[in-house]
Amino acid sequence: MQMPRLQRSVLPGRARANRGTLAAIELEGLNQDMAPARDDPAFGPRHLLAALDGLSAAVIEATGSWAFLTAERIQLIDAAHKLAWLLVRVNRSESMVARAPDLAATTRAVAAATYRLRAVQELGDGADAIQPLFELIVRIDQLLPRTAQLYQ
Repeated sequence: MQMPRLQRSVLPGRARANRGTLAAIELEGLNQDMAPARDDPAFGPRHLLAALDGLSAAVIEATGSWAFLTAERIQLIDAAHKLAWLLVRVNRSESMVARAPDLAATTRAVAAATYRLRAVQELGDGADAIQPLFELIVRIDQLLPRTAQLYQ
């Protein structure tokens, strides 16, 4: 009599594990769809702003994820703060950022980081996602003109 009850209690856990794998596959497909093509002539700072907005949302979501340790969540809160400043500064200096030679590659890197961070939330092992996030923040900061790089 207890065997069917035991099977019912085990099956939802297995479905939950499979759902994480499926979500990672779906995220990879979204990453390919959302990342702009290398030769896209209409590529501009608005794409970077949209990508930064998505990354900020993913970082804020990740602060509540159990895939990250407490110390890592504190780092994610710091990253969310820095990304908020970057959003403001990129928005303020949009015309200057439009001339940056690394704009398209940086936007693709931001989109990839967003999907990687969301995959970490689904699949676990968050330690590998934090350091590339801070390196990406520095890369975005270097796109800005020197006057826009300073905190105001």
